[in-house]
This record gives sequence, C-alpha cells and structure tokens, in this order.
Amino acid sequence: MQIKIVSESLEGKVINMNTCKKVLEVSKKMASLGLIQGTWGNVSARVKTDKGEYITITPSGMDYEKMKVEDMVILDASGNVISGTNKPSSEYRLHLGIYKHRKDINGIVHTHSPYSTAMAISHTEIPPACEDLVQVIGGSVSVASYAHPGTVKLSENVVFALSDKMAVLLANHGLVSCGRTLEEALKAAQIVEKSAMATVYAKLFGGAIHLPKKEIEKMRDFYVKSYGKPI
Repeated sequence: MQIKIVSESLEGKVINMNTCKKVLEVSKKMASLGLIQGTWGNVSARVKTDKGEYITITPSGMDYEKMKVEDMVILDASGNVISGTNKPSSEYRLHLGIYKHRKDINGIVHTHSPYSTAMAISHTEIPPACEDLVQVIGGSVSVASYAHPGTVKLSENVVFALSDKMAVLLANHGLVSCGRTLEEALKAAQIVEKSAMATVYAKLFGGAIHLPKKEIEKMRDFYVKSYGKPI
C-alpha cells in the first residue's frame, strides 16, 4: 500500500479537532504508565461518518513527551493521508487491517509493555485465568505468527490471531489491544499487562488455572451488555 496525500475536507478538519486530542491524551497516558519505551508503540482511533471512515494515528518515530495535537495524522480507510504533515506510524497497515475486519473496534493501542512482551518473545499465550481479562478481552490472548514490522503480512497475521477478541500478542514484538472506544483499548492494554505479570508469578505456584469456557462466555457477555451501565 502506497501512502499519498489527498486534499483535506472540512469534515476532515472537524475530525482532526475532535479525535487528535483523544489520541494524543491516550498516547501520553500510555507512556506515563510505562506501557512503551522511547518512541515505540502507536495509537489510533476510528471515526465513522456518512461519507466514510477516518483513522487518526500517531506519527512515526516521535517522542511522546514532545508530541502535539497538530502532529497527529489522519488517514482514510485506504490509508491515504488526508490531514497532517508527518508520516503515519509505520504500523498503520496493522491498524487499518484490524479496522477493516472488525467493525466493533474503534480504538487501537500498540504497546511494548514488559510482561506482555515477555510472553510475546516466548510465543506463549496469556491464559484465560483472570476474571477481568476474560471480561474485557473475551478469553486468552493469542500470539500472532511473526512477520516483519510494518508489513501487510504482519497485519494479516494479527487479524487472524485476534479473531473476535480484543487483544493479541505479536511474536517477538509486543501487544496490540483494542476497544469499542480508544479509552477501552487503553484499559485493555493495562489489564493484559497485569494478567501477563500474574501469569508469570503464577508459575511459582504451579501455573495458572484456566476458567471454563462457559464461564468465560458468561463474564464476557456481562461486561459487554451490563458492566458500567445504569440499572
């Protein structure tokens, strides 16, 4: 996929004002939580309109502490840049691939958090043992087969391994977490990292005990339909 610049519409400018602030806020919080190091990792949010879909994504190789609203990049669903002067994250294909195949996802956070990365570099899935993990993610966190970063092949591997869940590990790389909102995607990243840490420690006591499939389905259904909603 080749990136090309197209003219920015009025609609694109409105989206720029609304979504770039959210992407920036989540990016800085992700960094402050220690979920990434240096300039690695990336964040995006999707906005659906009557005229199409737009994805706001963090720029490539920029320090999170120095990042500003105007540094964000807005893409259309095909990957064309419609707003911004920076290059989009090198993992923009991964984000576009997930959005294309999962219409329920509107926010994506890619981290290199330590415990999740430990699981990723050992090609070990995070088991469905923590109740908050199965509620938010929908079960275990699988490992996508390795492919070179930023490639279409990596995007394909991630989409396949993600399936209908909300997080996936990238072999020898890190974590991708998703959400119905960008805020939920960040929460998912935090819960996966905590669960990865718990899994590592659980090995000291004989290993994590998986929750039954029916219990996982029940808790996921509760989270999606009832959790955090008024009575």
